[in-house]
Amino acid sequence: MVEAPVFAEASAHKETLKSPLRQVLSQNWRQLLVLAGFVVLLNVAFYLILGYMPTPPT
Repeated sequence: MVEAPVFAEASAHKETLKSPLRQVLSQNWRQLLVLAGFVVLLNVAFYLILGYMPTPPT
């Protein structure tokens, strides 16, 4: 399988990163925490609704 031309050119000029995940985590940690908070809130809301809807009315 052949590499994409853009990646091959960047690799030839030594423009690729050795650990891109580490760079993303270190530079965008606030955005990742906000995203994780949204995911937690959405899951809590979903499970509250899912747990409340099947209960019979009293």
